[in-house]
Amino acid sequence: MPFRSELTASFNQSQNNSVDVLVSSNSILFKKEIKEVEIAIKNDFMVTHRYHRMDNQDRNQVVEAIPKEFIVNTPYECEVIMTNVSPMKQKFSLLVQIPFGALPIKQTKYMKSEPCELNQYSTKINKFHFYFPSVGKMGHYPSNVSIDGKVTARGTYNELNVVRHRKIEKENIQNFDDLIQVGTQE
Repeated sequence: MPFRSELTASFNQSQNNSVDVLVSSNSILFKKEIKEVEIAIKNDFMVTHRYHRMDNQDRNQVVEAIPKEFIVNTPYECEVIMTNVSPMKQKFSLLVQIPFGALPIKQTKYMKSEPCELNQYSTKINKFHFYFPSVGKMGHYPSNVSIDGKVTARGTYNELNVVRHRKIEKENIQNFDDLIQVGTQE
């Protein structure tokens, strides 16, 4: 962040993955990194994911936490549900990322780490948004909660099945959209 707008800077990466930053005037440099840390899972914090379409097609029905199929070019929201079941308030860092093969939407970043806190015996929901541009089996790395530089809770790794069109059995027609996809002209 330059003190003056005419700042010029150059960046040179060395062989040991460090970066030299040369600036033309006084500056403030803010650095944040994501790195591998020790895993020390505790039973007093839970993390889970719940996915749903953003076009509200599945809002009025009971929906599984992980749909059987994700549709290409359809916007989805992922809720990262964190529950503190301990008798103490927890301050932690939450790391989330969108599924592999997905693209972020609605100001979501590919990966994000943010400081959070959660009162004892309470739940918090963090949401992010994405869509899949192509079909396939896409993995979703679990969201992580870290305290004092150690991962103390995380969700489960999910494999998401992305298809071009939703497969609907004739017995499971629930709305006009379903009928259009599987119905005959009669």
